[in-house]
Amino acid sequence: MRANALQTDPWRPDLSGGLGQTDAAFGRRTRISKLRAFGLVLPGLLLMDAVLVAGAFFAALQFTPGARAAVASPAPQVTLPLIALFVVLAVSFLFLGGMFGLYSRRLLLRPRRALATAARALFWSGVIAVVFDFLLALDPPGDLRRLLLTHALILTGGVLSLRPLWSRLILRFAEVGSVRPRRVLLVGGRPEARRAAAVIEGEAPREATVVGLADTHPLPKGPGQRWPRFQLESWEDLPGLASALAVDEVLIAADSLDRGSAVRQSAAMARQGIETHVIPHLTRMYVDAAPIQREAGVPLLRLSAPAQASLGLIVKRAFDLTVTIAMGLVLMPLMLIIALLVKLSSSGPILYGQERVGRGGEVFRMYKFRSMVASNDDSGHRRYVASLLRGGDAAGVDPSGRPVYKLMDDPRITFVGRFLRRTSLDELPQLINVLRGEMSLIGPRPCLPFEYELYEDWHKKRLDVTPGMTGLWQVSGRSLLSFEEMVLLDLYYGANWSFGLDLRLLWRTIPEVIYARGAR
Repeated sequence: MRANALQTDPWRPDLSGGLGQTDAAFGRRTRISKLRAFGLVLPGLLLMDAVLVAGAFFAALQFTPGARAAVASPAPQVTLPLIALFVVLAVSFLFLGGMFGLYSRRLLLRPRRALATAARALFWSGVIAVVFDFLLALDPPGDLRRLLLTHALILTGGVLSLRPLWSRLILRFAEVGSVRPRRVLLVGGRPEARRAAAVIEGEAPREATVVGLADTHPLPKGPGQRWPRFQLESWEDLPGLASALAVDEVLIAADSLDRGSAVRQSAAMARQGIETHVIPHLTRMYVDAAPIQREAGVPLLRLSAPAQASLGLIVKRAFDLTVTIAMGLVLMPLMLIIALLVKLSSSGPILYGQERVGRGGEVFRMYKFRSMVASNDDSGHRRYVASLLRGGDAAGVDPSGRPVYKLMDDPRITFVGRFLRRTSLDELPQLINVLRGEMSLIGPRPCLPFEYELYEDWHKKRLDVTPGMTGLWQVSGRSLLSFEEMVLLDLYYGANWSFGLDLRLLWRTIPEVIYARGAR
């Protein structure tokens, strides 16, 4: 394995021994201990925000007449609602701040964006406090609206003035932030790619520095000569080069890198702790509705990231259980009506159990309300799926002429089943699978075993996360998207997962179900 440096570079590590051998001293100079960052920075920031919320709340009590008098002569019926309100405000602000990325390293180095994120967390924590007050009938003393408004104003002042000072002090103490900018390797040598690199580096030189350009083709001479250039013998050499250069991030801006190779190499780099982004307008990996972030105005799609923390998985599982139980109780009458309609419409069982492939290739039994006639022949469906996966063939076109990647007017579907499918009500029994931990509310759709056997290796990575009842694909066109576009959306979801993203996708699912957009 070898990469040819096309330009001498005084800081470049020695690659003569092979790209897989990372220069240890070089890595120590450029990488920061994640344990140290977590052990020093995060607790300090959480403590600071907790103190700010507490100080703002108790100061607001002094400016709210009814509450001030109640605090002066405390009684259980007065103090308990105030304590509950404070706990809701504090916990929701810290939790939402973490969900919005307020404690991420990238945001810590961007004070203006950190302030905007803190403002979002403050607003939604106030909304949650009002909802809790209404649902639990807390009835704290004084004018609740005045109390919350005063709390918000005082906390905003603290966030604007004290938080930036405390953040800089903690970051300096932990040696995080000002030590070095992120090291970025750009894949691609087109003039547009070099301009994007120049913009990213020029707009935020203290946050990102481009350490070189890499491609499998000879890189042309031009304005990008100020960066070292590396010619790879094959794309399999990319993870080794990224490791040898001790980069934090790889930006793919080469249309010569096919989707499968990009996914495979990004997965290999994620195992090394290196993130991978693609610049969509310079590659063939753009899909509408994909989660785009902007770096100095350059649109980026995260293709892979290091494995998410176990805490995030615990939060996701707790959210699944809570919402599933609540939905089950609320929707039970509707599900009973659907069960009766299915039974009366055609002979056969009410529920249809089907083997599906879930996370990591595990097979489980997924449940639906039966929407087809019993004992039907699925050979036609299998033939179409094979042609879809191998050649991307569409099943037909909709009235507006757009290709549809799902069988249309399937004769096996019953009258009631057609309605259930268009409204996605046939999916409701999958709440059972969510309770059993085989599925999540949000995630990629599980596939059939025979489909999984037809997958290429990079297709299978869409199931590196727990499959879900709905997800990014379902709210982005469903049957109007090609198979590879569906796979990319699932990969983008796995790389960009956050609790906030799950909430947005769950919310966006509601109009998709009501208006049956893209459903067949």
